[in-house]
Amino acid sequence: MRAKKLILIGLVAAALPVSAPAFAGGGSGWYAGIGAGVSDFHADAAEIDQALAAQGITASTAVDDRDTGYKAFVGYQFNPNFALEGGYVDFGKAKANGTFTAPAPGGTYSGEVKANGWNLDAVGILPVGGNFSLFGKLGFIRSKVDASASAASGGALGFASASSTETNPTFGVGAKYDFTPNVSGRLEWERFKNLGDVNTGEGDVDLWSLGVVYSF
Repeated sequence: MRAKKLILIGLVAAALPVSAPAFAGGGSGWYAGIGAGVSDFHADAAEIDQALAAQGITASTAVDDRDTGYKAFVGYQFNPNFALEGGYVDFGKAKANGTFTAPAPGGTYSGEVKANGWNLDAVGILPVGGNFSLFGKLGFIRSKVDASASAASGGALGFASASSTETNPTFGVGAKYDFTPNVSGRLEWERFKNLGDVNTGEGDVDLWSLGVVYSF
């Protein structure tokens, strides 16, 4: 009888759902990671046409304001709820091209904007159970923006370029899942405010990214 009870206990235990092991970190230490995703420059064709119209140019513009962005970062987690994190981010480029009818005889034009920079963020962390945690980020980026444009009209060609280096505010939110005590995955959204200046054009850039983090 006792043997049958032991077998029954074993069968019941085998049938019970087993939770995934909890690896959620809560300690402190260094970590490093990489991420990649979609950058969005928020370029608007209508706004470009309006800006050109203010200079006496009648134009019709098409834009491609999304590209592949990537980043690499290192950080130090001081406790379960706070870390400092810094790294490099490259947003890729936004492109525009179009035609203009005035001034005569009209023609075509194209341009692109590239952006990248080094950032530093304070990270607030909220463990939510299991291997999951949520986080928010607030910091700044030392950004570099390069813009260039070309135009062709009546057999003539024209070129222009400008660069900007500034310090800009950033913020973001995300979620992290710990696959093992050392390896985690992250999904996050970040906004980088007012990149560029009056010469390159100025605007916000968003980055949606998936990343892998290794904790030392």
